Amino acid sequence: MSLTLQALEDAGFPTENWPEDLPTPGESNIYSKELEGKKALYRYQVNVEGATYAMEVLLDLSTAPDPAEGVGFMLNQFAFLWRQDRSQVAVQPNGACRRINF
Repeated sequence: MSLTLQALEDAGFPTENWPEDLPTPGESNIYSKELEGKKALYRYQVNVEGATYAMEVLLDLSTAPDPAEGVGFMLNQFAFLWRQDRSQVAVQPNGACRRINF
């Protein structure tokens, strides 16, 4: 269930708007896990200047059959928060991060 940058671009993810100071999203930093029912959890996580930042999206695959669309939405939200206030996407000491239900 890994996602490539090409799959994200094919689903409409605008790579030209991605912050230059962040690693490009792809197989090396998007993690996925299949859950019960028709659900999947995707997490974009990076380390920048010694701090860990992440965001997750919980996808209902019965209503969002292309995971790349939901992950692209989550990445756009991550980029917005990154530019506005990085603390909003900082990983908490217990490993928790901001999550979107899609």
